[in-house]
Amino acid sequence: MDFYTRKADRLERRRCDLEDELASVQAELDKACTTRDQLAGALDEILSQTSGPGPEQDPGAGEAAESPAGGDGDPSAPAEAESESGSADGTAGGRQERGPGRPRASAGKKTASKAKSGEVMQAIEQLLATSGEPMHVTKITKALGRPTDGKAGTAAVETIRATCKRLVGHGRVAEVKTAVFAIARSAAGGVADEPGPVGGAGLKGAA
Repeated sequence: MDFYTRKADRLERRRCDLEDELASVQAELDKACTTRDQLAGALDEILSQTSGPGPEQDPGAGEAAESPAGGDGDPSAPAEAESESGSADGTAGGRQERGPGRPRASAGKKTASKAKSGEVMQAIEQLLATSGEPMHVTKITKALGRPTDGKAGTAAVETIRATCKRLVGHGRVAEVKTAVFAIARSAAGGVADEPGPVGGAGLKGAA
């Protein structure tokens, strides 16, 4: 009996303490909500004043700003003047960029690129024909005087790999296993008829 009496007293005191704490928390909550509402009202008032209509401007100033200088309000006037200036001295305007010389230069670059690619293909074919054994693409790249390390080496190896793949497609080279190439039997005779093995300088020149 005494045990439960003491326990009931402790629970009653705890309930009182919790009620007091709850009342304190509620008071703080009410205060925080009031402060929040006051700040929100002040912020809305500031924003409404900031976003209100600004000082009146002279309509003529806006029109002058929109109209390009040097004309009677006609936007095409500067463009026409620039076009006339370009046609007068032959150096301005976009028409010179579309002149007939640029396509010819582009075609010349493509022709030179094809010629260089053909030289590399011939050098690879002669190298494989004279090596007497299959060669890994990295070894082929190094034999052609190209780098094999770093970013430049990675790009060079991939270029030689792609060239070897083209030779495989032409039936001139065979890929005996991954990244390992050898001269095709059908092409061995034709390559062997060409003068001597390609020297180091010749391979570097082709590269």
